[in-house]
Amino acid sequence: MRKFTALIAGTVSALAMSSGISFADYTLTILHINDWHSRIESNNRFESTCSAEEEGKGECIGGAARLVTAIAERRKALEGQNVLLLNGGDNFQGSLFYTTYKGKAEAEFLNLMKFDAMTVGNHEFDDGEDALVPFLEEIKFPVLSANVLASAKSGVGDKIKPSVVIELGGQKIGIVGAVTNDTPEIASPGPNILISNDLNAIRAEVEKLKAEGVDKIIALTHVGYPRDKEQIAKIPGVDVVVGGHSHTLLSNTDAKAEGPYPTMVDNPDGYKVPVTQAASYSKFLGEFKVVFDDAGVVKEASGDPIYLDKSIVPDAAVLARIAELAA
Repeated sequence: MRKFTALIAGTVSALAMSSGISFADYTLTILHINDWHSRIESNNRFESTCSAEEEGKGECIGGAARLVTAIAERRKALEGQNVLLLNGGDNFQGSLFYTTYKGKAEAEFLNLMKFDAMTVGNHEFDDGEDALVPFLEEIKFPVLSANVLASAKSGVGDKIKPSVVIELGGQKIGIVGAVTNDTPEIASPGPNILISNDLNAIRAEVEKLKAEGVDKIIALTHVGYPRDKEQIAKIPGVDVVVGGHSHTLLSNTDAKAEGPYPTMVDNPDGYKVPVTQAASYSKFLGEFKVVFDDAGVVKEASGDPIYLDKSIVPDAAVLARIAELAA
């Protein structure tokens, strides 16, 4: 279908040239994190909370204050361009901030970063609806997962959407969420939330978006890099995969990376799909650029994750708020 669409687009483009109408490629930059795991404070090299002494030595990585700075800097550098900020799930669980605030602190800082969308991860269900529902009520951006089905008895209601369409630079971008199928076994969604098959749910939502005229579709997943490569990227109509769950570092410069960033996967419909993930614990801010042709097919994708080390100055106001919450 994509090949056929591209052929039509090529014919239309030829006609457009003869009639004086011009078409242009569409460029989108995607910033993203995944598996933050409540690392509101920065991490040391052992992936534990960084001490004041370690911070003074410039040994700390990530944390909410560095994320806020890095995101603001990249948005400023990309001002006037088409930019999305996405979150691959698992913001819960992993520090005393989650133990104490059960998602409220995480929601506060995520809202400050102004994400465009996030998918839920399995850890968002660790404490059932008791933590999840208040978190969803606090979050000021779309929370997604096409394979999370809440019953009428659930407090989740329609707070988790299967997808969202964002208009950016005159184009519609569809974003479909999904969480790992084994969430009921490794977390506690409770009796009123069903986790359906991720592939079937994404396929159905992609078809719905395509029927609405959306031809640029991102799968925002929390299923792991292997499944993203082997299954999600091969769903017809999926153009880009932004993932999480496996804490995978992809990079073109780091010898420890599990693959290139982005990893290009052949879709059965005859086009290539960029697959990305940005490790975990806010150590990296992923950034890549995707160029789409007139038919919404990816022509090229490039980028590399940004390491949030001492070169990123933590936001002072965020540091003060973290200290207040930690007191």
